[in-house]
Amino acid sequence: ITNIFCFSCSFTDLKSVKFDENSHLQSLGFLSFSKTLIERVSIPSTVKIIEEKAFYLCKSLTEIILPNSIEVIKDSTFEYSGLKKIKLPPLLKTVQNTLFQTALLWRKLNLM
Repeated sequence: ITNIFCFSCSFTDLKSVKFDENSHLQSLGFLSFSKTLIERVSIPSTVKIIEEKAFYLCKSLTEIILPNSIEVIKDSTFEYSGLKKIKLPPLLKTVQNTLFQTALLWRKLNLM
């Protein structure tokens, strides 16, 4: 699997995701994990793009580990999530303007 397409896991009771360490995943699609019960996730080091609203409305999501390979994080990716802190990768080229919109309004988000 190289891409998780839009709505692949959205609006389910999914609580955890574990990617194989030999994963070939390159992108997380639009709304791919939105409105799930995921609490934490570690994105594989092969992923370069996280599309719009991939973790939108994931209110249980408190921790996400982004690999250094991430180059683009699109709009509203973590909007209405439960994230409290996040470390942005050094190779990140594009962060669209509403990435943390609601997270910043409702709680102090620690950008590391």
